[in-house]
Amino acid sequence: MEPIKTRPTEFGRLRNAIVHNRAGKNEAIVEPHDSVIATMELIIKALESPRRIRDVFPMNRVFVAEGTESFSEILKIQRKQNYSLAPVYRDNRYVGLLHTRLYQMFLEQNADATLDLKQYTVNDILKYYEKDSRVIFVSGETTLYDVLKIFNRMHEKGQSMIAMIITEQGFVNEKPIGIITVAYVPKILSELE
Repeated sequence: MEPIKTRPTEFGRLRNAIVHNRAGKNEAIVEPHDSVIATMELIIKALESPRRIRDVFPMNRVFVAEGTESFSEILKIQRKQNYSLAPVYRDNRYVGLLHTRLYQMFLEQNADATLDLKQYTVNDILKYYEKDSRVIFVSGETTLYDVLKIFNRMHEKGQSMIAMIITEQGFVNEKPIGIITVAYVPKILSELE
């Protein structure tokens, strides 16, 4: 991302040196190298057609939990499939997100109890879910630049995003087609270089 911020100033100076004929004989005092032109073309392409979430991340079916499902079964699926998050839907409406902090809150509240996780449903765990702005819904058409802006805005507020849930139009009550977490920021940055 840094070249897109700093290079236009450098290219502006180059343009001025080319156009403003300082040699006095109607000829340019500098000529850009092919590599400079190639870099300029990449920057123009990035600005005119920025990469979108859909271009970089596969838009597949996302594992979704139902409120009535057994919590212990969901944990097994998460472990087997290496899912750190599971959106929860009730009657096709988003109601929450299963994640490690939620599990921690559940365990903290029940620290003095002997727990049989087979006795709990996802709905039981969601009682500890705190609705907040740390789960964001975006469209698959959202640019990678906008994704980074969202992450940065939250970071500036002192918040850490739990997840960015991707849907077709970016609406809360659409089926998820992808999930991005802070762990994907390095991949996004490398895609923008």
